[in-house]
Amino acid sequence: MLYNRSLQRTVDFLQSFNTIETSGKEKKAILLNMAPTTHGLEEILIFDKDGNLTSRSSGFPSRNLSSANCPYFQYLRVEATDKPQIATFCPTMAAEEDPSISIARRVSAPDGSFAGVAVAKISLSYIYDSFKDLTLGDKSHIFLVKDNGILLIRFPDNNFFGYDFSRTAIYHKIASSDQGSFVERTSLDRVENLYTYRHLKNVPLILGVSIAKKEILYAWYRRIFITAAVNTLVCLALLATAIIIRREIIRRETVETKLEKLSVTDGLTGLYNRRYFNKEIENEWRRALRSKAPLSMLMIDADNFKDLNDKFGHLMGDDVLTKIGEAISYCARRAGDLAIRYGGDEFAVLLPNSDSEKARIVADKIEKRLATLCHDLNKRLQQDNNSVSISIGIGSLIPSDQETTHDLIAMADEDLYRVKRNRKSRSLESIDAEQNLPFQGA
Repeated sequence: MLYNRSLQRTVDFLQSFNTIETSGKEKKAILLNMAPTTHGLEEILIFDKDGNLTSRSSGFPSRNLSSANCPYFQYLRVEATDKPQIATFCPTMAAEEDPSISIARRVSAPDGSFAGVAVAKISLSYIYDSFKDLTLGDKSHIFLVKDNGILLIRFPDNNFFGYDFSRTAIYHKIASSDQGSFVERTSLDRVENLYTYRHLKNVPLILGVSIAKKEILYAWYRRIFITAAVNTLVCLALLATAIIIRREIIRRETVETKLEKLSVTDGLTGLYNRRYFNKEIENEWRRALRSKAPLSMLMIDADNFKDLNDKFGHLMGDDVLTKIGEAISYCARRAGDLAIRYGGDEFAVLLPNSDSEKARIVADKIEKRLATLCHDLNKRLQQDNNSVSISIGIGSLIPSDQETTHDLIAMADEDLYRVKRNRKSRSLESIDAEQNLPFQGA
């Protein structure tokens, strides 16, 4: 510490040449030679063994001042120590002085006896002003305290000069080690602060700073808040984007599903189309081949459809095809059953795990269901000797490696034309019988 060094030089000079009793021009020359050049060091004062001010570096005293009653003087008179003592200026000396602190050192005679005290006076206002360029929070302070707990400086609020906080928890923590940090509530305004301190070397002073915990955390809280806000906005943006993307995916999947269904569905009857049938019959064939299960197929054809369509128009034809589709889909509704519009006025039903008997039962149900749906329509058509009916051919087998799906289709198709030929023969026989009635007597 520069102030302590300046004072030490003065004491060394006084002790080396035994000049404390020097007076007049010689003393003035000595003190001018030792005049302080360190900023903030106002002057050096010399007191004799009785505490009387004999000289000062700023000039000879204008009036008698004494330090005999000051604690530091009384201590140094008794204790032969070379350690400096810190003191505020005594009341007997302070009438003409600004607030200051003093570093006092014992001056000893050649025989070691007490010869007096040299005091370096340090301006508190200078020390206080040196802190003004520092930026502190409202509840943060820089403090300078004696090692006995007397507060000398509390920047920026210096209204507590001389305050004794030696009995506080803060002082006990500061006094317990040469340096350190801790968190504690201030004894003056009860604000929770972080204290960082250090004992100054060679002088009984402690310099420290107390920063309000909330001010330390403010920047962190602010950064966390900004980060959290940004992250929240990013998350919301990502969430909104994800929702939009999900909706778009669902919309596309829905559209694709509809398009896929439209691509395999007959628009008039709602049954699957030939394209879908060609794929599924291969799948069912392989499945039945593995499990050795029967696979049946119904081939259905609308009777006399061309005549109906030509005579009553396409609307009537579409109505007939729709009713046939309704009848088929109503009766072929097991899991795995596949009802399709094969083409034109032809329909087909694929029946997995069904033999010819089960296929015949489904065929009968379809014919009965169609008769029910077309009951009113047939009444009108019968007036013109027409009706809505279907012919059904059945193909059934247990798939083997020597056969293909074409064999099953051909079997059902062949049976369909057999049924239609039989119906046509029965119809012709009926007509012939009616025509031969007049010739019974021949």
